[in-house]
Amino acid sequence: MLPPTLRIVRDEARLSPGAIPAPVERSFTGRQVTLAVIGLVVLTALVCAPSLANGFAYDDVPIVRDNPRIHELAAPWTYATQSYWPLGHGEFLYRPLTIWLLAAEWAVGAGSPLPFHLANVLLTIGSVLAVYWLTRRILSPGWSCVSGAIFAVHPVHVEAVGNVVGQAELAMGLAATLSVALYVRARQADRLGIGSRFAIALLAVAAALAKEQGFVVPALIGLAELTILGRQGRDWRRLAALGALLGAGLAGVLGARTVVLHGLGGGAPAAAIRGLDAGGRLLTMLAMVPHLFRLMLWPAHLRADYSPPEFSAMTQLGPAHLMGVTLLVATAVGAWLAWRVGERGVAFGIGWTALALLPVSNLLFPTGVLIAERTLFLPSVGVAIALASGAGLLARRLEEPRLRLALASLGALLLLTGAIHGAARQPIWADGSTLFPQMIRDSPRSYRAHVAYGRFLTEQGDSIGAEAELRAAAALYAGDPVVYLDLGQMLRASGRCGEAIPLFERAAAVAGEFELVMARSRIFECRMAMGDYAGARQGAAREVAAGAHEFARMLARADSALAAQGLSGAR
Repeated sequence: MLPPTLRIVRDEARLSPGAIPAPVERSFTGRQVTLAVIGLVVLTALVCAPSLANGFAYDDVPIVRDNPRIHELAAPWTYATQSYWPLGHGEFLYRPLTIWLLAAEWAVGAGSPLPFHLANVLLTIGSVLAVYWLTRRILSPGWSCVSGAIFAVHPVHVEAVGNVVGQAELAMGLAATLSVALYVRARQADRLGIGSRFAIALLAVAAALAKEQGFVVPALIGLAELTILGRQGRDWRRLAALGALLGAGLAGVLGARTVVLHGLGGGAPAAAIRGLDAGGRLLTMLAMVPHLFRLMLWPAHLRADYSPPEFSAMTQLGPAHLMGVTLLVATAVGAWLAWRVGERGVAFGIGWTALALLPVSNLLFPTGVLIAERTLFLPSVGVAIALASGAGLLARRLEEPRLRLALASLGALLLLTGAIHGAARQPIWADGSTLFPQMIRDSPRSYRAHVAYGRFLTEQGDSIGAEAELRAAAALYAGDPVVYLDLGQMLRASGRCGEAIPLFERAAAVAGEFELVMARSRIFECRMAMGDYAGARQGAAREVAAGAHEFARMLARADSALAAQGLSGAR
């Protein structure tokens, strides 16, 4: 038996099949809407402001600071023929809109970091307002403000905002949210005309051109149709026309990506899931569910890296899997109960989060990350909607004014805590000298944190510190050839080829195709540097015989060195 308040809400929902009940709270006046917008803008700006002092850190260096492609602003369509990563880093990923934005910001500031970080702040503010605009079509005005505020202060956004390359997440999130909001607005007003359809499709294409998660926009639109929009006014002809536009636009993006990258171009899988089949990835990600829930609901401890052995493949059933299943089932039941009583915003928010996580979940295909906080920007839109909708439902059930006051006070305290935590963490992304030591403090058992710091120290000329960090990484995890390649290359550069060759051999033992060629070519170079021309020739000849024609020149070099050595000996 449902409580009386919930029965009333349920009965209101039944008055118009498939429609949301009208909000009990009165609508905002124009002045109140203006004040709400100003409040959300100020709140977001305060949380993000510390990032304006940041420079370039981590992937900002190769993609922005040292990338000649963005140092001269070209026509926007030029970037549609290029991969996201610059030459020398592999032709991985396809984000032409993001690269064009970065090039424009480089032109504005002549390479200064400030325009990039200012653009990130503005995109975040735009995303917050887009969430508010969307939720005003779903929730009562007050709770739509709460939804926007939750999204504004969520600490999991720090990486996307504080790191320049997080702009891909921000631009994609803004375009995707606007696309869905525009669709909901057009459907509710029965104005899904040609102009609206083209605008919705254009925003969806922009989201996909900014980052791969943007491909979920049609699914988010379908979710909105099923959960928060009524059956009344549903024009299948117009919906089919919109579907055709979305399909054609996103198919075009996918086709261009395939041509430019000579395939889907996803890059190497994350070390933790490398070599796992779909079943292994499913079990591993099921064990990651508690971590994802914590990041979404209580992100007190943030990390810039989630790698082995701290976060590893988990293909044997254990407590983490049980906890993951329990959380998923409880969430599904909660969404169903909210649906039963007419609070469909909860179901919409939970569904949004699940769909937005799907492309980065490693379930459909392996990605380059096990978990990455920056990829949670779009999923957190759904979290904000679900939390605000659920809080509204709870507030309506609390008839005692003191309990409502306690709920409001707790919510305000949590918002304040999130804002302070997010703002305080922004400066760690200032540059490598602040980021990489913090990465190790946050994740001392993450081998990639030590690799990243080792590479940074190498660039700074601290070979002793770099070697110590790379050796720490090698001691933590033996499954990534990059560790041995980096450490071996450092030893080789300092004339210690005798120590480097065993490391290159270890790299070759666990390498993929690209790293294998690199490891064996470096073994060849080391043997040549040590005067072991016969050993170098033997290795090069073996590679050529196996069909690796790139070793043909190395074989010729070894033959020339051996011939010169023979002539010298004859004299």
